[in-house]
Formats: sequence, C-alpha cells, structure tokens
Amino acid sequence: MRKKILLSILLIFTLSFTACNTSPISRHEINDLEFIRSIAIDTSKSIPDGVRLTMASKRLDVSGGGSSGEKKSTKVSSEGRTMFEAVRNFSTFLDKKPFWGHLEYVVIGEEAAKKGIYNYLDFFARDHEVRMNIYVFIMKGCCAEDLMQKADRSDRFVFDRLKGLIHSMDGQSVSNPVNLIEVMYIQDLKALSLYIPCVEMVNVTGGEDEDVTDIKMAGFAIFEKGKLVGFLDEDMGRGLNLLRNEMKSGIYVVNTPKGSKVSLEVINSKTKFYPEIKDGNLFLKVKVNMDSNIGEIDSNEDIFDNEVFTFLEQEQSKGAKQEIDKVIDYAQKEIGLDFFSTAINFYRKYPIKWKEMYEKDWKNWFTKIKFTVEVESKIRRTYDIREPNAVEDDGR
Repeated sequence: MRKKILLSILLIFTLSFTACNTSPISRHEINDLEFIRSIAIDTSKSIPDGVRLTMASKRLDVSGGGSSGEKKSTKVSSEGRTMFEAVRNFSTFLDKKPFWGHLEYVVIGEEAAKKGIYNYLDFFARDHEVRMNIYVFIMKGCCAEDLMQKADRSDRFVFDRLKGLIHSMDGQSVSNPVNLIEVMYIQDLKALSLYIPCVEMVNVTGGEDEDVTDIKMAGFAIFEKGKLVGFLDEDMGRGLNLLRNEMKSGIYVVNTPKGSKVSLEVINSKTKFYPEIKDGNLFLKVKVNMDSNIGEIDSNEDIFDNEVFTFLEQEQSKGAKQEIDKVIDYAQKEIGLDFFSTAINFYRKYPIKWKEMYEKDWKNWFTKIKFTVEVESKIRRTYDIREPNAVEDDGR
C-alpha cells in the first residue's frame, strides 16, 4: 500500500514538473518559422550533377490578437551539390527558419527522376522533422519548379491543388497515391520495380476567359533501380490498379447493341491471382470480378433486358481486360520490369523454389511468364426510371 502511495506522489510530482517546464510555441516563435508544405526537385542549372530545390510554403500571421491568418504562399529556390547542401542554402534566401514538419508533397522533375530519385529522397527519410507519409509525385514533361511557379495562385496554393488530386484518385482509379514509406520500401526489394503517380500542367480557361495553368493526373512513372524508365498513360494506370487489386471506383462507357452509350460506375472490384509452376515454366492466372451500377444512359433506348445487360457486362469486361493486357505487354515486352508485384504471388505459393531457382534472375523469368486474364463484370443496380434523362434529336 505504501509503495502505491509513493508511486502516486512521484507521478504527480513528475507531471507537475513537466507541465511547469513545457510551454507551447509562442506566437513569436511561430512567426519566425517558414512552414514548408511542398518542394520541387530538379537538376541544378549551374552546378554539375547538383540539385535545385524550389519550395512553397504558407506563412502564418499571428501578429494580431485572436485567430491567425494566412498570407499567400512563398516560393524560394536553392541549389547545392547535394540535397543536404541545397536545403541548408535555403537560409541564404529566407528571413525565417525552414520548418519541415508540415511538408506534405515532394514533386520530382522528369530529368531529375531519370538520374535517380533515391539520392534525393534519402534526405527526407533521415530528417527528424519530416514525416514518412509525405506524398511523392513525378512532374511529367517539364521541371518540377515550373509547377511551383506557374500553377500556384493567390486564390489556390499548389499544395492545396495536389491535395485535391489525391482526394479525386479513388473516384477515377487511373492513379493512386504513393508515399515516402512505400518508395523506400521498394528500394530493398530487388525483384520489384517502383511506380509513382505523375502530374502534368494544362492550360484551362479561368475567369473572364483568361487562360490559367492547372495540374492534372497523368498516369504513372515506372522506375528501374530508382531511375525513371517509362510512363503509363491513364488507361494503363487503371489497368495497373486492377492488377494490383487497388481498383476502388471508376467509369466505363460502353455501347449497347444499337449504339447508345451507357456509363457504368464500378462500385466494387476484387482481383485474385493463381500462380503455377509446371515443368519449369511459370503461369499466372489473373481473375477480376467487378460490380457496377448504371450511372447514365444517353438515349431513350430501352436497355432493361437481360440480353442487353449481358451484352453491357461483356463489353465492360472486354474493356477492362484490354487495359490489363496492355500493362502486361508493356511490362514484359518493352521494359522487362515487374512493377505490379508478380514476384510476391509466386513467392507466397512457392517460397523455397522461388528463392532457389527464380529470385536471382527474376527479371529474365518475369518476361517468360504466361499470363491468363479473366474479367467478370456484373451490373448490380440499374436505377430503372424508364425515362432516362436524354433528348432525342428532333432537328432543333
């Protein structure tokens, strides 16, 4: 009993001492910090084999009483022979101390990605302020700095736009986010190759018909030993998500036997893999089951018939299979890289045989795998209202 009392007193004393000596960050300290939200990585313009960084941050204004306000984002570029040196050189151009604890997005330019991304990302994996769940993107077609300079506006910060793209990924399934943990994890798996989502800049019409620069998803970038070697377009991106069992939603537009367009919304998708080793040859059966709802019919055609439903399901299955086949052909015949974890399926079923016979020369064995792809689609809900929202052409 006495021991419990003494322990309670000691605990109360310790908590009281900690509370007295721990104070929240003062307004003055917050005002002295540069909260970096996103950073662009490119090759240096002036230093051979160097790196150029462009950061975008939000400055918090807590000079007034009450709640804090946000100023427009700050953009600063810095160069160095290494990432660490370039980061330290930021202090030359900033009047505030860089704070990396709020970093959310790393965007790597295409040319920098071709040289290898792990030399850049090693800094973020080691820095104590940086969180390991930050998202990584590849800037397709130009420097990542261009994204920071052109797509950042006073009414919408570039990091807010990247956040919006991530939130929209599930609805389209043409891409999916990849964070720093996943990137560094793949580095240690020699049999597998890395993929990272791509963004690209587009011109859109803003207010008063003024063209403004925006960003959109652009499929995936594929890497071999950390170096960019190819791209998947959006259709292939959806095929990749099907192969990786990461298809969350999406729209397939198919034609009826009479040529009317029907939009099918995927509400559920499940992919299973059946690896087999027979007479020294590798076989992998990929079976996809998709459930969809009818989202739209663009005519007054009566499609609510079992034969028409079967036709629509077959057309959706055919489209999904073509997307998967295209990814497999690209992986096996064009770049010879396993970026959709085929090795894991064989390892799980044949762990000893895989390690003894296939692991060391997996890149060669991967190109010889005989794939069989089966897709079964089912329409679950039709929302039959008998008068679809469409107007027939009456000459008006």
